[in-house]
Amino acid sequence: MTTTRRNLILALAMTAGAAFTLAHTPTNADAQSCRRVCKTGEKRDGRGCCVPGRDDANLSSQAVSNRSPERNTKAGAIAVKTNVRGARVKIDGKRVRGKTPTTLEDLRPGAYEIEVSKGSARSKQIVTVVAGETTRVSLELEKSASRSAGSGCTRKRPDACFDKAQELYYGKGGKKKNEARAGKLYETGCKGKHGESCLALARMYDRGKGVTQDYARGKDYYRKACDFGNQSGCFNIGVAYEFGNTLKQDKPQARIFYGKACDLGSGTGCSNLGFMLEMGYGGASDTKGAVTRYQRGCDLGNARGCTNLGYMYSNARGVPRDYAKAVALYANACERRYARACNNLGVLTENGNGTAKSLPKALALYESGCSYGGDKNACANAAKMYEMGTGTKKDYVKSLELNEAACKQGSGRGCNGVGYIYDNGLGTKVDYAKALEAFDKSCRLEHSFGCTNLGLMHGYGRGTKRNEAKARTSFRTGCKLGHARGCMKYGEFLEKGLGGTVDLAAAFSEYEKACDFNYGYGCTSLGFMYSKGRGTSQNNGKALDAYRKGCDNGDARGCNNYGHMLEKGRGRAADPALAAKMYRKSCDGKHANGCRNLAELYQRGLGVARNDAEARVYFDKACTMGSEKACTQKGQLADAAPVPPPPTAKKSAGFGKK
Repeated sequence: MTTTRRNLILALAMTAGAAFTLAHTPTNADAQSCRRVCKTGEKRDGRGCCVPGRDDANLSSQAVSNRSPERNTKAGAIAVKTNVRGARVKIDGKRVRGKTPTTLEDLRPGAYEIEVSKGSARSKQIVTVVAGETTRVSLELEKSASRSAGSGCTRKRPDACFDKAQELYYGKGGKKKNEARAGKLYETGCKGKHGESCLALARMYDRGKGVTQDYARGKDYYRKACDFGNQSGCFNIGVAYEFGNTLKQDKPQARIFYGKACDLGSGTGCSNLGFMLEMGYGGASDTKGAVTRYQRGCDLGNARGCTNLGYMYSNARGVPRDYAKAVALYANACERRYARACNNLGVLTENGNGTAKSLPKALALYESGCSYGGDKNACANAAKMYEMGTGTKKDYVKSLELNEAACKQGSGRGCNGVGYIYDNGLGTKVDYAKALEAFDKSCRLEHSFGCTNLGLMHGYGRGTKRNEAKARTSFRTGCKLGHARGCMKYGEFLEKGLGGTVDLAAAFSEYEKACDFNYGYGCTSLGFMYSKGRGTSQNNGKALDAYRKGCDNGDARGCNNYGHMLEKGRGRAADPALAAKMYRKSCDGKHANGCRNLAELYQRGLGVARNDAEARVYFDKACTMGSEKACTQKGQLADAAPVPPPPTAKKSAGFGKK
């Protein structure tokens, strides 16, 4: 888990580790130096009196936080209160963090000048600190002075300009909004090198509020804000350079300004720089450097930085793979409602990587990611689990709802899910028009399944008039996007000349692509092209290999055709016993010709023991599956005399790719 930054009140204390000395009662000569404000070049000694030397009494909040928590019983404190809340506080001319009411702790005994201010109103008072006690002081600020817009605003006091501008820009403190006047005050503050003033003015020019919209001037002020140490100014310049929206795109410069923002404490700047380093945008890829920046972004409280760092650990990018660390980082960001982190944690939980596998927990995480920020992948993943009944009961209504949410967020997978549910009437009425619309959007979002399904809708005329040309185009797009079935269907249209001219060579190429994707029917179709020499040279050996691969990838037609070549000894020596196994596998896959061809082997006693009863069983199965020839053969079997094995050259009626 990452640490969270805390805002600490600036305390005034002795140098850590310095020894305390007992203060004696000062003489009359010393008394005055113990009551007055120390001059430049002086410091307070152990008695709290001014002596020559560097004033090292004021420690940073970080130093204070590193000291022992034990309270210094020799020190005192000042509790500062004003009649107007939120006044700035200075002690001996030095600004402290926090606004009134506030308590300044760990102060050496002695006299201090306390100054409070708000807007143009100022008030000072000398306060004496007593060891072990808290001195309470209440200072009055003239409210009327704070109402004078711009009063006290000069380049030497840019913070006063900024405070007044804020009141006028947002209409605070009972003031009427005056954006134009606020812009003038921000400009004065910016001239005084006040980063927040420059940033506010930059945003005004970007939005055209109080000033004429001018992106170029806006970027000038963002740059000034950055120069004056404002992280948001640096970050905005980085964005402009990265995307080229208001500046000429310059990704190397984007890296530089994101780096400045990161160094100034911008978690988002760190995360953006990390992403550019990881992806090699604006320079060489540097995954280790990306990890370092993501880590800093995460430490600064940026959920995206934690999520990206988790991704690096999960995928072994720049660091050794460590699912446990990825889980912790994703959990950190998900707890802060960063949707993508919830989705990624869901993926690890669903697969049991770095944490115990739990489908219900994975579903809950996906739903959280979907609801927090509408993460499209989280919505689509949750929809799939409801559709399949994974980790929960099947709920097509819920699946449709989540798929629609994913689709609205630009998920092609979500749109395809919507189309699938309407096309098949799952949990709702069949609605081909809605299915067509969803598949069309999915394809436009470059989801391969959506394009192939769109092609099927056009090819079969569902939800629209049948249009083979559109179907052919959609299948081609689906194939280009990597969908195996899209390649197979496109090849089929090319082979048959559907929606365009016949192109056997191109059809062969598409079947080959489908087979390379391990799509069984694509391999079977490729085998048929080899066996017949269509679009390529005839080659029984390659046909046999393609049919075997089709069978191995679940295509019953491939098993039947592989069995046929084994039976006839094409592409290798005949092997009727193996052919019988392939026919049986084809029949188990509900392919009628596989059942009928196995029945013929039983009838003839080829590769299996002759068994008319078994032959009748498989003829009956083939008949039930729609093979008219099998129905006829079944009827003839009862009265027929034993049939001798046919010559090897005779072709089985079951040969073919269909």
